Amino acid sequence: MGRILCWYNDSMAVTLKRRWFQFTLKGMLVVMTLACMGLGWLAYERNEVQKRQEAIEAIEELGGEVDFDAGIPFRPKWLRPLLGDTTAGEVVAVNFSATKVTDAGLVHIKGLTELKILDLDDALVTDSGLVHLKDLTKLKMLHLDG
Repeated sequence: MGRILCWYNDSMAVTLKRRWFQFTLKGMLVVMTLACMGLGWLAYERNEVQKRQEAIEAIEELGGEVDFDAGIPFRPKWLRPLLGDTTAGEVVAVNFSATKVTDAGLVHIKGLTELKILDLDDALVTDSGLVHLKDLTKLKMLHLDG
């Protein structure tokens, strides 16, 4: 009971073709996890580049000038084309002198962590606007004349 007998002769023999791409479920999960981690990191880095680019554009729209240091790249050279980074390097100086930038305009400075020089001469900035500068640990010179 429950036995299946198969009878065939040599003329009925079937040759099985070997499957070249046989993956285990565990192997596929590992590959997919690694791919997702890599792509997730790339998406995060691209988002950081876009936020930085938007900050630079906002500073320039407010009449500010942005200086770059080509010796300090924002991201590695090989990665820049993938991220869409077209800037010359890291932002090291922002000049808002003789502009009408206000406290709200300093929000754009917040993410420029490599900033070393900030010139706010004759700007309409108060103490509440300077709160946005608290995370700029590499800031060496801050001009507040006027």
